[in-house]
Amino acid sequence: MRELLMNLMQDRKFKPFVKPVNPDEVTDYYSIVKEPMCLEQMLYKLDEHKYPTVDHFIVDIQRIVSNARLYNPKDDKLHLVSKAEAMADLVTCIIDEQFDEDLVKACANITQRRLQEGIYVFDCWF
Repeated sequence: MRELLMNLMQDRKFKPFVKPVNPDEVTDYYSIVKEPMCLEQMLYKLDEHKYPTVDHFIVDIQRIVSNARLYNPKDDKLHLVSKAEAMADLVTCIIDEQFDEDLVKACANITQRRLQEGIYVFDCWF
């Protein structure tokens, strides 16, 4: 997931999603978007072992898309919504093509079992 995030962060079309939105530049952003997310924050969460499964990672990618849709008008001149959607599509394709399906399933099963047992998982209580 680290390599995937680093590649996204280096791709200039995804630059608007690398860092948190600057409240001095976009003054009303945080009054509209209540659950902000960016690739930099995802990298921090990855380093802190807060993604026990690929699905948890994808939830944050989808949060970036949802926030872009929520904040930006339909006639967005910067095409931020379509860029966010393209990023999510790319992530999905890479995960489908490059991640070992058996490993992904095994991690999901372990997390589910720990959830049922009330066990602390990767700095998250489930």
